[in-house]
Amino acid sequence: MSYGGGYGGGGLRIGPAQTPAVIRDLIVVTGAALLLQWILGFALPGGAGEPGAPPLPLVVEYGGLRPSLFFRGMVWQPLTTLFLHAEFMHFAGNMFFLWMFGSSVADALGRQRFLALYLGGGVAGGCLQLFLSLVLHLVGIESTLLPWELPTIGASGAVFTVVAVYCFSWPDRTISLLFLPLSFTARWLLPIEFLMEFGFAWQAVSHAAHLCGVLVGWWWWKSGDLDRRILQWMGRLRHAWSQRQAKHLKVVDRDRKDQDGPVFH
Repeated sequence: MSYGGGYGGGGLRIGPAQTPAVIRDLIVVTGAALLLQWILGFALPGGAGEPGAPPLPLVVEYGGLRPSLFFRGMVWQPLTTLFLHAEFMHFAGNMFFLWMFGSSVADALGRQRFLALYLGGGVAGGCLQLFLSLVLHLVGIESTLLPWELPTIGASGAVFTVVAVYCFSWPDRTISLLFLPLSFTARWLLPIEFLMEFGFAWQAVSHAAHLCGVLVGWWWWKSGDLDRRILQWMGRLRHAWSQRQAKHLKVVDRDRKDQDGPVFH
């Protein structure tokens, strides 16, 4: 893909003008996680999830997003699933979209806010997916879109959150496909993506993760500076905790005999 026009200027370029350090760091960390899967023999077996297929590796079984296990106490899954991928092309596709569209968002938000968007959006999208899976499970509906027992893995939820923020923030930017004579503005990127995704009925694709990621991205964009307010609230919470702890501290003169009460060091 290539951009046309950028921030209002003319010309054509392939990919973003520059890659922010936070994007490089996320790609490196996610790539290292995939390499570790290979080294330890935790790659996803062929035909995973199909009848008679080999059992899933433990890291996928417990690190992926599996509603039946999450609601039994494995609450880390919405985060750990973001760093697990089935194979290299799965990883490459997600990281390509992160680089292509996340670079502009990272430039606009800065490192800390972008990390809050990427990780927070991915976790929030995973939680939304879990909630919808729970509702269907409770009413007795088994859906391939929102499976109860089968784990889903990958950074797609977080990546689609970022892509959605990009599309809603700069809807008039022109995007051109390198290998097809097709150009369109960013407002059409998500409809085209989902048309291709559902139209070709791609197998082993978590459509729910993509949809939930877009919903979280829209909500994030609609809320304005929600991420900044969350970070400020967390800062105030840490400050209040520090103040509370300070009230329990007591300076003690060991030579005085009239000291009473507990002593905290």
